[in-house]
Amino acid sequence: MGFLKDLDFSKDEIIAAENNVTDLIINEILDSKEIVIHNINFLKDYGVENFKEVFINFCSMFLIDPSKFANIFTKYDKQDLINKIKNNVAIVEFL
Repeated sequence: MGFLKDLDFSKDEIIAAENNVTDLIINEILDSKEIVIHNINFLKDYGVENFKEVFINFCSMFLIDPSKFANIFTKYDKQDLINKIKNNVAIVEFL
């Protein structure tokens, strides 16, 4: 998943992401990297400072269609959600 370097991920962060998912998910991410890049950039642009931590913990979520991905986050109060994700990335699992 070397393309993540272009999104400011370190080598260690990429390895951590790869270790959190199966080879099948890694292959899906590689096959759908445009969608993954779009969704990562959405989180960055939305203001989620720990977007890399979100990706590392929830890689498969980034395979979701970009409009559906955005809807997951935009249905909540933006600043409140950003703060909650910053304080506890595990909350993403419940969105």
